[in-house]
Amino acid sequence: MKTIKEAATNFLKELSLDELLEGVKPTEAFESGAVWAERWIPIAEEMPEPEEIILIEYSYRGRENISTAVRKEDKENGDCYVTTDGGIMIYPDEITHWRPVKQK
Repeated sequence: MKTIKEAATNFLKELSLDELLEGVKPTEAFESGAVWAERWIPIAEEMPEPEEIILIEYSYRGRENISTAVRKEDKENGDCYVTTDGGIMIYPDEITHWRPVKQK
């Protein structure tokens, strides 16, 4: 997961020469940051760090849910996610997306 500083650096790198010469509008920079902070990350794209509290979107018993969870590493059975609001173990194949609770 990128830090705020890394995301800001990438935003500037992706600007065209014309945009740089004209100057970046503060509203565009702010909007880009807000979009980045609200982004849900596909579980297939990137895994959260172990023990990091995250929000997850997952399917459980046929229902779509959003919950806070913590990734637990398990070398024998594979990683799982334990919800913080009931201790339900959710496996990666049940999770569609995740996002950090706190941006670094």
